[in-house]
Order: sequence, then structure tokens, then C-alpha cells
Amino acid sequence: MTQSEKHVDNISAQLLALRRQTHAGTVITASSQIENVLEKLILAYMRPLTKKEHARLFLGYGPLSSFAAKTDMAYALKMIPKSMFDALNILRRLRNEIAHSTEIVDLSHHKIKPFFEQLSNLEETISKSDEDIFLDCAYSIGVSLGGYIVDIERKKKAGIKRPSPPW
Repeated sequence: MTQSEKHVDNISAQLLALRRQTHAGTVITASSQIENVLEKLILAYMRPLTKKEHARLFLGYGPLSSFAAKTDMAYALKMIPKSMFDALNILRRLRNEIAHSTEIVDLSHHKIKPFFEQLSNLEETISKSDEDIFLDCAYSIGVSLGGYIVDIERKKKAGIKRPSPPW
């Protein structure tokens, strides 16, 4: 099993462990995990970076320090399809609504429900609870991104210098 494949398995395990949190905690944590996977996808596509170069791009006020910037960059460079771009933006907006709410909210709250419904409509679900539907969607997004990383790593290993989009 490659490092990338191990990373995908680790993300899957972390997303499944979220079932023990509140809706807000689940959304914020899952979004953070997915943002980390998105960063790894971008890094897999880039030349190797030094720690200083990585920090300049991805930390503080770096151009790729936000979830939105990473999503935009991955889409602009054809690393992700439009459907993934849309799903990541919905997830980010859902996270922001929950994280910045002045009220205690969950996935059924009237301010949150429209974002949650947009996200859940992107994925065929068999789950019943809002939390399980959200986790199914987050898991699907995370595993898809992880698969893109594995595909890029395999193409690089095969000597393809500029891998084509994995989708």
C-alpha cells in the first residue's frame, strides 16, 4: 500500500469517527479534513516544495491558505471536475454558516438546512438521519479526492510529468 493509499484510509477512518460529535463539530471537523485532503491533492500536482515554500503558499496570508482558494485552484488547474468543485463550495459554505452562527445550530436549523439540502442532493443517500447523510456526503468527497491523489501519484511514478485530470 502506497503512502497516498494509507493517507486515504486514514482520512476514511477519521471521517467515520465523526459520528461521536455534535452536528456543528461534525461539519467543522469533516470540512477541515477534506480541506487537508484538497491541499494534499494540490501538493501532489506540484513540484516538491521546501517547508518555506509550502508555508508561503498554504499558511497565514498565503494565496492557498483558505478552503475557497484551494478549491478554486484545484478547479482552475483541472484537478477536480465541476461536480466536485460545486460540492466543495457547498461544504465550505455549510461549514462557514455553522462556524459563524450566533445561535446554536444543527443540520435541521432553518439557516443551515438550505446548504445541507444542496449538499445532500449531490449524493444518492440511503441514510435516514441528517448527520448520517452529511457524513455519507463528506466521506464520498474525501474518498474521491483521495482517489485523485492516488491517481496522480501513480502517473508520476510511471514517468508522466504533467498528469492529466484523474477524472
